[in-house]
Amino acid sequence: MSDAPVKNRPIYREFRNDLGKLTFNSKPIINSLSKKAEVNVDDAESVLRAIEDHLRFTVPKYKLPAFYLLDSIAKNVGGMYVCSMAV
Repeated sequence: MSDAPVKNRPIYREFRNDLGKLTFNSKPIINSLSKKAEVNVDDAESVLRAIEDHLRFTVPKYKLPAFYLLDSIAKNVGGMYVCSMAV
């Protein structure tokens, strides 16, 4: 996980805020966030940083839905996200 500055702070903040709604395995929320990640593929680093920080700072019971989100993004969006996740 990186400690470098976030490149697109508004996207990061918006995604972090939306991740707060992901408190259970909700397909509609995961699909919505995956779609938002697809729309913001040019800011994949900021989106992934938001998810990383969410995983780092959220309570354990909310981590699994975030991992489901990462899986959804990797499978449905792919591209830059998969490359960035592999690093």
